[in-house]
Amino acid sequence: MSKWLLINPPTGKYMRETRCQAPLKGTIASYLRPPLDLAYIAGAVYLHGCQSLIIDYPAEEKGWRDFEKDLLSYEPDYLVVNTTSFTVSKDLIACKIAKKINKRIITTAKGAIFYHGYQKVFELSEFLDIAVINDEEMGFGEIASGKKLSEITGIIYRSEHQVIKNEPRTITHLDSLPYPRRELINHRLYKRIDTDEMQTSILIGRGCENGCIFCVAPIVNGNKCRYRSFDSVIEEINLCINNYNINSFTFYSDTFTNDRDWVRKLCKNLVHNNIKINWLCSSRADCIDEETLILMKKAGCWGISIGVESGSQFILDKINKKITLSQVSDTVELCKKHKIVTLLHFMIGFPWDDRNTINDTIRFARHLKSTLVDFNLVTPFPGTPLTKMLQKSGLILDEEHLEGTNYQRAMIKTFYLNNDELEKYRNKAMKSFYLNIFFYINSLKQIKSVKHFIKCTSIMFKKILISFLR
Repeated sequence: MSKWLLINPPTGKYMRETRCQAPLKGTIASYLRPPLDLAYIAGAVYLHGCQSLIIDYPAEEKGWRDFEKDLLSYEPDYLVVNTTSFTVSKDLIACKIAKKINKRIITTAKGAIFYHGYQKVFELSEFLDIAVINDEEMGFGEIASGKKLSEITGIIYRSEHQVIKNEPRTITHLDSLPYPRRELINHRLYKRIDTDEMQTSILIGRGCENGCIFCVAPIVNGNKCRYRSFDSVIEEINLCINNYNINSFTFYSDTFTNDRDWVRKLCKNLVHNNIKINWLCSSRADCIDEETLILMKKAGCWGISIGVESGSQFILDKINKKITLSQVSDTVELCKKHKIVTLLHFMIGFPWDDRNTINDTIRFARHLKSTLVDFNLVTPFPGTPLTKMLQKSGLILDEEHLEGTNYQRAMIKTFYLNNDELEKYRNKAMKSFYLNIFFYINSLKQIKSVKHFIKCTSIMFKKILISFLR
């Protein structure tokens, strides 16, 4: 029986899903999520008789010395490092430490950075043996089975001083994945942003068909939407309720409402089975109608995260967003009507952005009067059409642009504005929304109790302060 240590390394608090990478510091709507992807990997290797330990070092406020102690006490045969594109070189220090303690340990990693530019990442750390991409659970499972690396699809590995990338893999039916080993997660560390209730994530689907030029979702999860069966989702929800007393969830999918028939069936099942939970999800502005929204509300939906990106229709068309400003307005109004919190995400600094388009974005965000808004600077992730275009146009300021940065630091310029100007506009956008009395009046409408008011006020004040004083 081999032993696996799966970690979020002690390099900062981030949302670390392969598709969704975001620093918690300086953002409004980001929150600490449980390492569900690591729990899925643990479930996959468990099928081959392997023992696992999951440690989220940032969440547990632990450091590298704690990691060394855990290596010595647990003595794993395999290490899995969950990386982000912002922290990858620091993350891979874990491989060096592990090899120093045990030369025979097999070091592995996962993360969006390995889908493009993996050669550079392997050069960063001579101590990394294997990276796994494309429905990662199955690749890790086959490694655990002892299968030859040359025969495992969806992995990148070292062989005689060469770095070899095998053919990709795609799982058609997500129900073929084993359930995540939630018993390995310290659920008390992960809480709903406004109430402090324990909150966990449920994988709903993977893939996105829309092709926004800045997004890594089609790269890491494919351009075809794949969903679990709603029976499988409901069974896992019941496991969380009965085994961990968790009633608050994030329904994790690249676009939860893309298949509205599936969503309606899920909601009807939740209502029919009298499953009392609270949940939030992500959606596009063009994927919500009132009938679906009413069912979602009835089934426990309290919040929807929507990527708007820009308040300029010209910019939306240039980035291939395939939505209109009127669709955004209609969707936000529908959510208000049915008392569902909206978390809107805007991006500042697309190549075609100038003062007028950015001011249009700020005005539009204020006009919508959403519950929460995040304004982030455009970040060029490797492999996206946007990054290729920026490189060709010479708008990326540093080829090593992602390492050590975040969504509040401009690493590109536009055709009209430099990086310093973009950062100033981002700050202006934040202040125009959160230093506006109408934001607080609107927020008061969401308050359910004195305790809720105190909690929301303290969280929002802290996040806003950090954002302004970064």
